[in-house]
Parts: sequence; structure tokens; C-alpha cells
Amino acid sequence: MTDSAIETPRVLTLLWGHPEPARRGPRPTLTVEQIGRAAIALADAEGLDAVSMKRVAEACGVSTMALYRYVDTKADLFTVMQEVGTGPPPEIPDGWRAGLEAWCRGYRGLLVRHPWMLQVPLSGPPETPDLLAWMEASLRAMDGMGLTPQETSQVLLQVNVYVRGDVALNGSLPTDPEDSVSGSWARRVRELGSPGTYPFVHAMIDTGEFDEDDDPVEQFEFGLARMLDGIGMLVTERGVPDA
Repeated sequence: MTDSAIETPRVLTLLWGHPEPARRGPRPTLTVEQIGRAAIALADAEGLDAVSMKRVAEACGVSTMALYRYVDTKADLFTVMQEVGTGPPPEIPDGWRAGLEAWCRGYRGLLVRHPWMLQVPLSGPPETPDLLAWMEASLRAMDGMGLTPQETSQVLLQVNVYVRGDVALNGSLPTDPEDSVSGSWARRVRELGSPGTYPFVHAMIDTGEFDEDDDPVEQFEFGLARMLDGIGMLVTERGVPDA
């Protein structure tokens, strides 16, 4: 199939601001951005499962059928939500390491604000303006690292995996205002697991490391630094000075 035979989805045309051919029926009274904001409000408050065409239509003050004038499927609705909820990327400073740090911190902040984004099925590389701008910003940060296109692509993948994994892990842990998750776990292991069977686990517990939960930002920064240290070794192999 040639590129010319692949039809661009209507939702992408709308998100890129290209005019749509005139259609029969009532004149549009909404924009995809308004629809996205209504759906995001639901997802932020109640989670992605709360988002349905019916509830979004109600929030927008239109019928469910009217919503289909803008988004053909629920997958299209998710596309709109991601684009509207993402917004522009952070400013990228000079130097590959500082640039990637800024990008990763910005991406983490975005996912912490909208954790439902981690539940939206991935369908491929970004195709909408702001999502593509984030990709552009990450590639700008990596410019001058001396990497091959394949290595650049792999670094981009790994920083994505790290940020998404960190937010997903911390977001899945329960919160207890009376006690730390780690502290409760340590007490149960002391009670149930024999030191003879799990000597290294018990030795780590005995250090007091698990008495309190670690700060998630400190955890993120530690992992980010170690990941960039590893990437820096590859950059050094290419003869590029450390950033």
C-alpha cells in the first residue's frame, strides 16, 4: 500500500487545525479541544474507566450522537485527550545531559498530573502537534551526542520507559496516612519470613532502610542520574565530551 492510499484519520486533521470538508447536518458547536478538556476532567477525577462517549457528551451539553460529529471512536477520544492534556514540552537547556534531565522531569510531571495517560493504549509514534513537539524536544536534547540514528532511537525509548515505569510503580502503591507501605511490609516479613530462608532480605530490613517510605522524587532523581551515567559512557565512547 502506498502512502497516498493511507487515509489520514479525521481526528488528526482536526487536531492539526486543517479545515474539514463541509458535512451535512447542524453546524458544529464544539471544538475537539473542548471535548478533550471535558474528557480530561472526568479522567483526572475518576480515572480513565469513567470516560465514555455518553458521559463526555453530557459534560459538553450535547447528545452522544452529536459527539460523533467530532470523534469517530473512543480511540479517537483518547487521542484528543492525550494531545490536549499534554501541552507543549519544557524548555530544553544546552548540553545533552541537562536537556534530557529537563525533558524527563517535565514528562514525569505531566504523568503525575494525568496518571490516566499511562492507561491509554500505545498505538505508535506521536502524530499530533504537541506530542510531536515533545519528540522534537527530546531529539534536540540529544543533538550532538555523536550517536547513530539507531542508538538515538534506543535512548529515546529507554528514557520513555524509565519515566513511565517510575510513575506507574509509585502510582500503583497504596498510601496509608498512619503508616508507611515499606514499614508495614518489613514488619510482615519479619513475622512471616525466616531469616534462614531470606538472609539478605532480613539483613536489608535490619538496616532500617524500609522503616519509612522513600521520597518518590528522590527515587526518580537517583534512577535518572544512574541511567544518564550509563548513556554518558556511550557518548564518551563516541569521543564527545561529557555534558
